[in-house]
Amino acid sequence: MSDISILTSLRQDAAVRLEWPRIKSVLSQLAVLPSTQELLNDLEPCMSEVERDRILAYTAERVSLLMRDPGQLVLEPVDFSVFLNATRIGQTIGALGLFQCLVLLKLMQNAADFNAAEKNRSADFLSPLLAELTSNIIPQPRLLTVLIRSVNSEGQILSSASDELKIARGKQESARRRIVDELEGMLKNKTIREACQDAVWMIRDGRYVLPVRSDRRSDVSGIPRGVSQSGSTIFVEPNELAAAHLSLEQADIQVNIEEERVLRTLSKSLGDVSDILFDGAKIIEKLDNITARARFAQSINAICPVFHNEPELLPRFSLRGAKHPLFVLENKQCVANDLELLYDDRSTSEFIPPPSVWVLTGPNAGGKTVAMRTVGITVLMARAGLFVCAREALLYSFEEVCVEMGDRQSRADDLSTFSGHLLHLKHVIDIATPRTLILLDEGFVGTDPGVGVALARATLESLASRGATVIITTHFSDLKLLADSDKRFLNASMEFESQQLRPTYKLLNGIPGQSYALELGARLQYDARILVQARQYAGDESLKLENILADLQRKRAAVVEELENQENIRIELEQSLAEIKAERSETIALRDEFVSTYRTRLQKRLNAFENRLEIRERQFERQKQDAMRRLNEENSQENKPDSDQKSEDLKPKTDARPKEKSAGNSSQDKKEKNDEKTRGKTLGDFSALADLKFKIRATEDYEQEESEIEVQSRKFRMPEKMSARELLDEARLSLDSMNRNFEGIDKKFKQDINALAHLQTEKENKSAETIQDSKKAKLVQLERTPDFYKLGMKVKCDKFKDVGEVLRNADSKGLIECKFGMLKTKIHASELRTLTDSANLGLKDHMKTVAKSADKNKVKAPTIVFLAPGVKAKAPQFKREKNLVDMNIEPVFPHAGNTLDVRGRLVDDALDKVEIYLDKAWQIDQNVSVLLHGHGTGKVKQAVRQFLVHAGYDLIFRPGTQGEGGDGVTIVKFK
Repeated sequence: MSDISILTSLRQDAAVRLEWPRIKSVLSQLAVLPSTQELLNDLEPCMSEVERDRILAYTAERVSLLMRDPGQLVLEPVDFSVFLNATRIGQTIGALGLFQCLVLLKLMQNAADFNAAEKNRSADFLSPLLAELTSNIIPQPRLLTVLIRSVNSEGQILSSASDELKIARGKQESARRRIVDELEGMLKNKTIREACQDAVWMIRDGRYVLPVRSDRRSDVSGIPRGVSQSGSTIFVEPNELAAAHLSLEQADIQVNIEEERVLRTLSKSLGDVSDILFDGAKIIEKLDNITARARFAQSINAICPVFHNEPELLPRFSLRGAKHPLFVLENKQCVANDLELLYDDRSTSEFIPPPSVWVLTGPNAGGKTVAMRTVGITVLMARAGLFVCAREALLYSFEEVCVEMGDRQSRADDLSTFSGHLLHLKHVIDIATPRTLILLDEGFVGTDPGVGVALARATLESLASRGATVIITTHFSDLKLLADSDKRFLNASMEFESQQLRPTYKLLNGIPGQSYALELGARLQYDARILVQARQYAGDESLKLENILADLQRKRAAVVEELENQENIRIELEQSLAEIKAERSETIALRDEFVSTYRTRLQKRLNAFENRLEIRERQFERQKQDAMRRLNEENSQENKPDSDQKSEDLKPKTDARPKEKSAGNSSQDKKEKNDEKTRGKTLGDFSALADLKFKIRATEDYEQEESEIEVQSRKFRMPEKMSARELLDEARLSLDSMNRNFEGIDKKFKQDINALAHLQTEKENKSAETIQDSKKAKLVQLERTPDFYKLGMKVKCDKFKDVGEVLRNADSKGLIECKFGMLKTKIHASELRTLTDSANLGLKDHMKTVAKSADKNKVKAPTIVFLAPGVKAKAPQFKREKNLVDMNIEPVFPHAGNTLDVRGRLVDDALDKVEIYLDKAWQIDQNVSVLLHGHGTGKVKQAVRQFLVHAGYDLIFRPGTQGEGGDGVTIVKFK
């Protein structure tokens, strides 16, 4: 056997024993396209490093996109084999193939839209690899639109594919309708109907026929198109349909011609872009492959593995929180373990090269083989570009995985169990390299234990010298001692709860384990005497070693538990410290913010105060200058020489006195007016000073003038009535006055509310007393003994609308059995009244409503005369409004529970049925009803709707809509 064939055989054997086909089966089912499913079913875990890393990068982006936006790049099933090859060679594609091509074009358009959307995304949400992959797709929106209106998912050509096809199918449908109408007309003929087995027509081999009884064949003239299996029925095509069949055949031919033309046209359009379709199909197939891998990763909560090529520095494998993927897929309970081929010696800082041989020991059924299989299947998945089921995954770039487990006995090859085992190991050793992972399950156990241990040790040392990575599960105690003398070996064991005698399935790295065979026998209730004898035969040295290992495991478990407790305490302290730091930072931030805000507010207030002072100062200075200027101008004008004034001065003083008086009065009036204008002004308002004038007599000396000006200026500079304190006092007084006014208004408002409430209470009490007196009077009027009501008497009750009849006299409790409509019940005599009582009392209550309505509508209410019992009188007639048609009644779904069918009945019979049906509907509170009267001559429909207009019930109605039966039904709704 050649080396290539041996290598291929070893690969296939490892894949089968590690259950790789089951992984592929689950993965392929997550794909959408048939071609992708076939590709994944043939997936082999022997991918190149470049292709592996590229696929993993694509998968990582797709997983992120699925978590962020599952609606992006959604794929649909499409079979490329139906149309892809045909388009490339120019063949005509069928309607189903065209629809598959439509799906491909839709997927290409979606991929192009995704590529366009990637340009607008932020850097944190970009998928550069997927964007690069989809950038090579050239969408065909025009061709996609044409296919959407041409074919459907059932492989049918739509009439909207072309105008000619729409016209041809219209003619075809008309011809079929004409044939059906003729057949329906023929079946109305009594002779033909009796000659047929059933009054129906059929289609046999595309021809419209009648099922004619064989003994009445002569009654129907036509061409036989077949016979039933019993021979009792002959399918006859009537001669009257010859012309119609000819028209239908011509229409069918025209439709077929037009459909063929549509297929050729669309196939040619697809052929013109066949290369674009082929490239797009390949990209869509890659997207499906990547999506299936991403969904598989999500289903097992997997991560992307990290690879390295430095086995001298980094461990051959380090899988933290690893689980077997098939356990996860099958929802089986699985303990996550840290599977690491790495020393964990913290006692020394000396660097120790990672070991290459992992010796797994421990009890039977403790999980050794599962741990080894988990490493093997994880390596195969990683080599195939799949995410692995672990929390962290660091792997050496293995090239081959070889497995030796199970029974290799072969009768055909004349191999025993041990000889088959050695033959397979020979092939493994021959191809072993530093990039080979070898899994040995219970190796070298099919021979003498002493020889088996020696052969196992020699084989492991040989593989270690070749640099291969080996995992072996064993119960040989001598192999557990190799790790103490050879740093290429590392022990590991599966934990066993010695007190409860059960495995925990947790892996303990760096510690050898014992088999617990005798303890397991005790757990399985093995014979105790046999177990005692076995302990004696095992020997003191063997038991001593087992006891040492057991004690070592107990101490390690205690140390691990203490470390976990210390770690938990450390985490809690770190969390508390972080919370304290956060609170301190928050407190400091709040303090700084408070101080900053307070300073800012103070600064703003100070700035505002300074601005107001500056504004007031500028206003004061400007008004002062204006006032001084006007005073100087007036003074200069009064001292100016004037000829008229001189002549007036030369006149006697007696003549000038009136004018002086007049002038003085004028000056006094102006001063009073100015005082009134300036009185009550605020400090910031100096507009009144514009009209302030100072009259200085010419006869007064300069000192007097200066003193008056100084007094006015001093008053102007220091206004006594416009200081800030006085303004604040004035504002406070105003506010107090407003509060007092508001308190008075609020008090008055509360008094008014209490008065109104008192009046309302008095009115309600008077109304209640009036109603109570009315009820007492009514009861006194109608009070009768139970014996008053006799058998057969007509009675009324407020609980029922219909008139009742007494079926049985009153019993000892005063209960009377009555019948109201279809209902029989027992009612107390106090609740019954005679028809005369009902008329009088009912008219009293009703006339209150009529009087109110008459008063509202300005209509005089009729006069009512109440009669004594036994006296007949004609009841007054009240004019009632007609029931109206209301098209706003909500849509109704007709069914047997709400529909009355009166089709085919005479008018009187139909109206009786309608009246009875409406009575029942009103009694059972059926709000909406459907009256099915059909069209016919229209008399029943007209009579029913005329009846509804004048019906005794308060209702509205309308004709039915298209979904309810059209004008052939009437929808009735009680108000």
